[in-house]
Amino acid sequence: MGEDKKTDLEILGRSRLYNLPPIGIDSVNIESLRSYIGRIAQAHSWKTSDFINDILITEIKNIHYKDNPEIFYGRAGSINGFGDFTEECIKSLESLTMCNNLSYLTLKKCKDIFHHPNIFHRYLRWCSSCLEEFRERKIEIYEPLLWSISIVEYCPNHRKPLNSICPGCGKRPVSFSRKYSPGYCTRCEQWLGSDSEDDKKLCVTEMDSEWKLFVAEQMGELMKLNSSDKLPLEKNGLFNLIHLIIKITSGGNVSRFASLINRDRKRVTEWKLRRGLPNVESLIAICRLLEINLQELLLGNVNKTTLNKEYNHLLNLNIPPGQVQKKRSDQVNDSLEIELEKIYLNEYPPPSLAELQRRFNYYNMERRFPELSKKIAAKNTKYRREQQKLREELICKEVREIIMHLHNLGEVISENNIKRRMDNPGNFRNPLVRATWKKMKQLLEENLI
Repeated sequence: MGEDKKTDLEILGRSRLYNLPPIGIDSVNIESLRSYIGRIAQAHSWKTSDFINDILITEIKNIHYKDNPEIFYGRAGSINGFGDFTEECIKSLESLTMCNNLSYLTLKKCKDIFHHPNIFHRYLRWCSSCLEEFRERKIEIYEPLLWSISIVEYCPNHRKPLNSICPGCGKRPVSFSRKYSPGYCTRCEQWLGSDSEDDKKLCVTEMDSEWKLFVAEQMGELMKLNSSDKLPLEKNGLFNLIHLIIKITSGGNVSRFASLINRDRKRVTEWKLRRGLPNVESLIAICRLLEINLQELLLGNVNKTTLNKEYNHLLNLNIPPGQVQKKRSDQVNDSLEIELEKIYLNEYPPPSLAELQRRFNYYNMERRFPELSKKIAAKNTKYRREQQKLREELICKEVREIIMHLHNLGEVISENNIKRRMDNPGNFRNPLVRATWKKMKQLLEENLI
């Protein structure tokens, strides 16, 4: 009977859920699929968890999700991406709403044009100014796809760092949970349209902000390409283009080209030999070198006339090796060392050397500034150890409080009873936490507490 009803609706051209159009198609601020799920649940006055458990998982017809919905939530962090899980969600949502353009809300179109490990951020990030603007202008609250991408740390609209700390609970909201609703914390469900104290204290240097803004702007170009009908280059076409660019800008010299874009020589060699695609940050570094945008690069709209005029003379392959590299060194090294000194002295929490290399798009720090690099790495290591010790102390305190609560209620002080009451049951695996549990049990048995 249910099947007949569904067939009748399809024949009549009617959707089972509201035909809710996605926000921001063909723009930098195109909505994410995760946000669309939250909005479709709100439109029907459902909780996100109810919509997923009762409607979406049923439509997907994956027995694993139905038997254990936690599998769905475990994979939901990659829902804006490229894989089979994303494909299942898109097909099911399109079937339910009869919106046929939901693949634009993911990076599915970009699957084969760059290397994409850890492309999405594990935690929720947002621009508080954008959210407040949506509310003031009475625009429906949503989350742009751009915010979920790990290398995007700035809002290109307000030219400010994205927020990552909830002003309510002071924690980093996870990217997706049963409580998910666009514009609200996935932990405490508080409105995210204001800056937390940690976000206000964020220290950003001029060089840092310049590169991060450029990355955000270029990823915005990718968002526009992703939601358009234009087709990017295929894998072989991109390899051919990169080979041409290496030839034009460095005379085919891989080491020189790697220096120009501040990337590892081995990685550039892999691109030239067609053994691996560059990641999206490397493509953006190439765009910066050529003074073009990412959309032009991925569409293959690059020729000798559009290249930066500075590199026209490099078509003469007899240029002495290191000439371009030396020019790059003269321009960057002195100012970068000053910026790194400021960060070492002032920034808190102290960043790691790897984070600074990504931040400044400069991967030769240890070789160029060996002493300063050691100091930065040592300060970050000390900070991480202190934070680890502090986290362990808080978890042990939480376990002690749970044990006393169980003792007062007369319940068994078992591992399962404790884990059920912990904020993060996985923390119970920590040897120090388990030692605390055993010690407390022993003290209670001997009536020493």
